[in-house]
Amino acid sequence: MSSPALSLETTTIQIEQEIEVRASIEATFAALLDQLGPYNETDVDRPMPMKLEAWPGGRWYRDLGDNNGHYWGTVQAIKKPTLLEIWGPLFYVQSGNEQSSVSAEGSGRRDVDHVSAPVVWIDS
Repeated sequence: MSSPALSLETTTIQIEQEIEVRASIEATFAALLDQLGPYNETDVDRPMPMKLEAWPGGRWYRDLGDNNGHYWGTVQAIKKPTLLEIWGPLFYVQSGNEQSSVSAEGSGRRDVDHVSAPVVWIDS
């Protein structure tokens, strides 16, 4: 049995979420940093606070205390208040990329998340 042709399109999954908010770009970006950091949740009312060092090369990780935790990624790019890009294992088995951008559009602000991760094909 032959494997499907491998290409970027066939080996990557992309998820996009767009949220329109009524706040300044600065307030929206600060809320994004808070949501990825100390106010992170797995589900509604299930906190999973994270640490986000908001500078190039900064870590994004879950601190369990006493030098224990989980590494999720590294800040690849940050351009306050419009862009945050994180690369790393994220919550996948393999490496992925999350890019969050904030832009002005009309009277509101737009917070857009793009998540990309490789997909593993198993040929049975």
